[in-house]
Amino acid sequence: AGAAVASVAGSIARIDVSPAAAVAGTAVTLGSAGSVPAVGRSIVGWAWSLVDAGGIVTGFASATNAATASLTPTAGGSFTVRLVVTDNLGGAVGVNQSISVAAAPVLPPVVVPPSSGGGGGGGAVSLPWVALLALAVLALLHTARRSRRLRRQRA
Repeated sequence: AGAAVASVAGSIARIDVSPAAAVAGTAVTLGSAGSVPAVGRSIVGWAWSLVDAGGIVTGFASATNAATASLTPTAGGSFTVRLVVTDNLGGAVGVNQSISVAAAPVLPPVVVPPSSGGGGGGGAVSLPWVALLALAVLALLHTARRSRRLRRQRA
């Protein structure tokens, strides 16, 4: 990224970019702290503008009339901004800065392990299943009693 510098009649306009390695989806802050007015003057105004959005920036996320401005690129590519600083006597100097943006890193997909519940038995017990089991047990008990009675009668 670096910094762009322009000088007119002793005044210097400078754009500082942070972070130096811009990444899509991450805010980029532009600063003018390196700008210097001519001797005996002071900077009283700032005007940030988007010269070429490069299809990756839709606009500023902050004020465009302050010492800093920010924006967030949506994809990899490049865009160009302009800063014009004005001093207390109306002198103005401007500079353009092209900013390269890396594509956002691609994260691997999240793999969710299959559920251990359901299928294969061992799951929750339903009420109809318990009722049928109880009937089967009663039927077995009834059959066992009947068999005992028949054996006693024969003996």
